[in-house]
Amino acid sequence: MTGLQDPGRPGQRWRRTMAAQVVVHDLAVLRDKALDDFDSGTFIEIGDIDDDDDLPDTREVIASTAEGALNWLIDPTAGLWPLMESGAVLLEAAEHTVGQVADRQFQVSWSVQVKLGDLAALRTFAVQNAPDAAGDVSESLASAWIHAAEPAAPLIGIPAITWIIANLTVERVKRR
Repeated sequence: MTGLQDPGRPGQRWRRTMAAQVVVHDLAVLRDKALDDFDSGTFIEIGDIDDDDDLPDTREVIASTAEGALNWLIDPTAGLWPLMESGAVLLEAAEHTVGQVADRQFQVSWSVQVKLGDLAALRTFAVQNAPDAAGDVSESLASAWIHAAEPAAPLIGIPAITWIIANLTVERVKRR
C-alpha cells in the first residue's frame, strides 16, 4: 500500500486494485446465474445495431464460456454503493479483467478509483466493518479505504466458484 500513513483529504483520488485466483466448480450453475442476470437486466440502446457485426452476441458469450459468465457477473462497484450514497466517495472509474489460466481456473482483477468526499463517513463505514482496525483507520486513508467496503465484494455471491485473494493494492492517485 502506498500512502500508508496518509490521512487523506477531501478531493484526493484513491485507487483500490484487487486480484484473485478463481476456480469454477460447476459451469452450468455459473452460466445459469450469469444468464439469469443478463436476461433480467436493463439495457440502454446507445446506437444502431449492426447486424453484420462479426462479434459474438453477449448472451452467446455468457452461455458458451466460463470466462464470459465470470466477466458478466463481476461488478467492481459491488459493496461501494453505501459509500457513494453517503457522499464518502465519488466513483470516477471502475474496470475488471478475467483471464483463463488453466481449465476452470481464472485470474480475475478489478480496480476502482474514487474521489474522496466525506472522510468521517468513510471512516465510520470502515470502523463498523472492522472495529479492531479503528486506530489504523483514523490515521490511514489506505486502511479506511480497505475496510470501508469489502474488497472481495465483486466475488461474494457468485455461485459455483471458490477464490483466493492474490493481491490487494491501495494507492493515492496523484494529479498530473
